[in-house]
Amino acid sequence: MNNFNPNFDDNKKDGKIYIGKKINKEDGDNYRMAEAISDCGNTYTEEQYEIGQQSLEFKISEKIKLFESPTGQQKYWCWLVETEEGNKTSGLHICRRTSKGNIYNEQEVTLNPHAISVLKQFLDEIKLCNNDLSYKIQTSNNNYNKAISKNDFLKLIENNIDSIDDYYKLVNIKMKEQAILDLEKIINGKFKNEVFIQKFLKKNLWLFGSEYCTFVKEEKINSKNILDGIPKNLEDFIDIIEVKLPTAELFHYDTNHKNYYSSSELTKAIAQTQNYIFELEKMTSNNSYQDDNDCVIARPRGIILIGTKNELSDEEKKYLRILNSSYHNIHILTYQQLLLRARNMLNLSEKDLES
Repeated sequence: MNNFNPNFDDNKKDGKIYIGKKINKEDGDNYRMAEAISDCGNTYTEEQYEIGQQSLEFKISEKIKLFESPTGQQKYWCWLVETEEGNKTSGLHICRRTSKGNIYNEQEVTLNPHAISVLKQFLDEIKLCNNDLSYKIQTSNNNYNKAISKNDFLKLIENNIDSIDDYYKLVNIKMKEQAILDLEKIINGKFKNEVFIQKFLKKNLWLFGSEYCTFVKEEKINSKNILDGIPKNLEDFIDIIEVKLPTAELFHYDTNHKNYYSSSELTKAIAQTQNYIFELEKMTSNNSYQDDNDCVIARPRGIILIGTKNELSDEEKKYLRILNSSYHNIHILTYQQLLLRARNMLNLSEKDLES
């Protein structure tokens, strides 16, 4: 069945819903068509067609030529299946035409009344955000299954927790427990991407101690240097966090001299962090950056989070302590040390709740 008529559909407006006349079927059901047209903007291809495309050049990983052309319209329609009993909707056949021309690609899904109610509830939770003419989809904070109502939840808290302080302590404990589980997964290699690790650390800045309160938004200090993280302390002074993978090797052992020495990965990380500190110190007089990020640049320090999947030996721990003491503005921290710190903080929070 051809559901697109250029003589009529081309004149229909984007965002409008068109309801057709009721059609009586021999099976006793009534059908009514509802239609909508969507203008879909432009499309880009690497091949040129005879449809008035404009040539554009893009450089991503390599230089390629793309051709821009109007996508045209997509048409959505559905059949409302109405029964004889009270004229109730007993079904919904949703269709979509994905291309325009002599042949129309069509897709269809059929929903029963329960599925329709679930779909409506889902769509009611969705918001469209117009950001620089590029639509983004978001869901409300209530888009989850509730075990109990909000009022029942508040009553449960009031009846079972002595004070609101205990409630916040309990939430803090649960947050720390989840962070420890995620950190263990990172150490065990489940998340091997440094970008993911950076996002995890920014959500759990408490892992680095109570000194820091937040990260500054602008991590690009110049065209050549984009930092992994710039934490800000309670006095608005900023430092640097350089993130490497937990699989990175820290030390090698010199059997001839009977001592440890830094691996090439650790040496590169130290040199990189020193360079970041140097570049950041040059911005001490950059009032624009400091005002925009509500921070102060003065003798920044660097924290290098690197290695190890396994715990260091006692001798390696001693060498790491000696190595850290040799730098006045850099501190090397392993994932195992970060995990131990997190567990100790969790124990303190649990004892505080019990007291």
